[in-house]
Amino acid sequence: MWYSDAGQALNFELFDDANFLVLVEPRIILNAPAEYLLAGIGDTLAKWYEAVVLAPQPGGAAAHRAGCGINGALAIRDVLLASSETALADQRRGDLTQAFRDVVEAIIAGGGMVGGLGERYTRVAAAHAVHNGLTVLRRRINFSTVPKWPTASGTERPAWSGRCAGAVSAGVSAL
Repeated sequence: MWYSDAGQALNFELFDDANFLVLVEPRIILNAPAEYLLAGIGDTLAKWYEAVVLAPQPGGAAAHRAGCGINGALAIRDVLLASSETALADQRRGDLTQAFRDVVEAIIAGGGMVGGLGERYTRVAAAHAVHNGLTVLRRRINFSTVPKWPTASGTERPAWSGRCAGAVSAGVSAL
């Protein structure tokens, strides 16, 4: 995805070749703003809901590829629903836990894998279209009105509650 300097969605690009190697240092993500992790959770969680809408009916040449993508999206969804709240709390405390690692891996490795396996049948649908449209609106969500939690450094970050319910709504990343 390409964005303008003003944060507007410009272009979605597909590449012919997959990455050969992706290296991730989880401590960098652990120390990044929580909003980035939350946006990643929302974006990756949306993959399941988009995939089940886009996937072709069983049978036909595309069904196997789409099935691989859907199964991957389901596995990622399950990890995110089970571990995201814990991972966000762990990040607030600065604890590099297995739950945090699982969520980061689901976002980075799993999220990319879904589109690679399922091709166009598991890539983008309504959630991404809504996000891209929201990036061009003049009026943006004011995160200063969102409930906050204190961090160890004394600063405050948005607090989300529920079983990652906020992740999907906040996953309109970087508004």
